Amino acid sequence: MTLVEALEIHRPFLDNKYTNWYLKIVSKESNDTYTETHHIFPKSLFPEYEKCKWNLVKLSARQHFIVHVLLVKMLNSKDEQRKMSWAVQRLKGNKKYFNSRLYEIIRKKLAEVGQSEEQKKKVSMTKLSQNLKLTEETKRKIANSIKGIVRGPMSEEHKQRMIESKKKNWVPKTWMNKDGIQTKVKNEEVNLFLSNGWQKGTNKKHVTEEYKKTLSEKTKEQWQKVKLTGHTGNLIGV
Repeated sequence: MTLVEALEIHRPFLDNKYTNWYLKIVSKESNDTYTETHHIFPKSLFPEYEKCKWNLVKLSARQHFIVHVLLVKMLNSKDEQRKMSWAVQRLKGNKKYFNSRLYEIIRKKLAEVGQSEEQKKKVSMTKLSQNLKLTEETKRKIANSIKGIVRGPMSEEHKQRMIESKKKNWVPKTWMNKDGIQTKVKNEEVNLFLSNGWQKGTNKKHVTEEYKKTLSEKTKEQWQKVKLTGHTGNLIGV
């Protein structure tokens, strides 16, 4: 697929002057000494084209800032406009007065001076934590370092956002079991499972006293390990 073919298939942009300016900028790569890679079809809207060569173009820092501002005015959906607005905000940072020239100056200077020693240290520690398995002693040190930190209380606004998010993503499911195995199934798939010999409900009748005892022993063992870290079992009052 080419860029022209993708534009013809999806027609993602409005037919306006901003789209014309945008396509004119992304149709040619910049010869600037410092460039940034831009996704012509934004990867937040078209993740399937994220790594396609025809969707990538090298732009100067100033051009990169301008095209992201144009994208906000090229899309019809409010959701798409919101995503592009957030992309501009990330480029802009916390500065009240900002434009493409300021962005270019800052980005070039950062590329010129490189990362500070503190930034390099943060990056290396992040990679280290991702690639290495933590020892029990290190885990205890981390646990002790955050012990006693008071968190919260959660704001009502944040609680409501969480509730709305759960409601939006909630899918009604039913417990099903077969031959000692139990799982939750989407309601629309219940009949399919029933036809394959599954039954509604959990398999509590298959849980023996011996298995309950094993679970109890495992719980005690895990709690002993937690106590070794210095955890008292008391909740911090907020």
